[in-house]
Amino acid sequence: MPTYHSFPRVAPKGEDYNKFGLNILRSIIDIGLLMVPEYIQFDEYYEEGACKTLTIGQKRICFTDLPSSELTGLAKAFGWFAIEYSHAAALEMGAMPVFYFPEVQKDAPGLSNLSGILICRLAETVALLKTLAELKDAVARSDPSQPMHITQAETGERLELDVQNTKRLVNHLDKNYRGFFTLSANVRALSQLFCPTHNSAYADPLAYYRQREWRIISDISAHNKPTWRMLTDDEKATVMQINSNFFGKIIEAFTGPRRRIDETRVYIHPTGKHALTFASAVIVPRDVIKETRDLLLAAELQVEVRAVESIL
Repeated sequence: MPTYHSFPRVAPKGEDYNKFGLNILRSIIDIGLLMVPEYIQFDEYYEEGACKTLTIGQKRICFTDLPSSELTGLAKAFGWFAIEYSHAAALEMGAMPVFYFPEVQKDAPGLSNLSGILICRLAETVALLKTLAELKDAVARSDPSQPMHITQAETGERLELDVQNTKRLVNHLDKNYRGFFTLSANVRALSQLFCPTHNSAYADPLAYYRQREWRIISDISAHNKPTWRMLTDDEKATVMQINSNFFGKIIEAFTGPRRRIDETRVYIHPTGKHALTFASAVIVPRDVIKETRDLLLAAELQVEVRAVESIL
């Protein structure tokens, strides 16, 4: 069963839909598939009614796993242009199915909100590993003849540490468990696969779950080779020209307010292959079949082009 990366949902006001879709396809050919950021909030409710809100940043490329006979519903929801990948090709690119969790709601009965608890504990694991990485760096810079002090952020409690013993301990742990920084980054990357079964404010119950979503995520490496890169200034300008309203929007990143384009990444395969070389087909409206073939031919990409109308 194939997977599809579909676009665009809608065109900016006053712009022709097919032209807008072709511009996105041209950017995929010239730049690559974009890992677009989204920041999702998760809530953990306590027995006394208090709520802890956690924000998780996700930079990812989304795919939907479904037979071509169901492409009509996908096109209506996500766009009439699509790149089709076989299941094997999607796996080779690093795609993975998302982890669905039930929507967390206040006053939900029993263990309905267990997913929120698990996600918050995972976030605290990331924070702990990051703290250990920072401690390792701090003791490496400290005078071994003098004690060092750390302060507990919430309580203000001050703890005195022996530098030499602390250094031996953290270096031992860091070496035996692949490194605090690497572990922290990989656990954080795992959170990019979390997806709610639905959002009651926007969708019917289990609506997202039924989409069978797969993702390629950022902030990881494979065999010591990165799977993403930053956009160049020229590439940012190109993407902004296509859709400045979306990519120019200010979002609350972990480093503070940032333009969405500045948090966007480009997918790269460790072999250096273009993402479209893995595709089995590019699906577009019939009116732009010739232009699509010309774009692919100019880039020396041999991918079948099919009219979306022939599949629906």
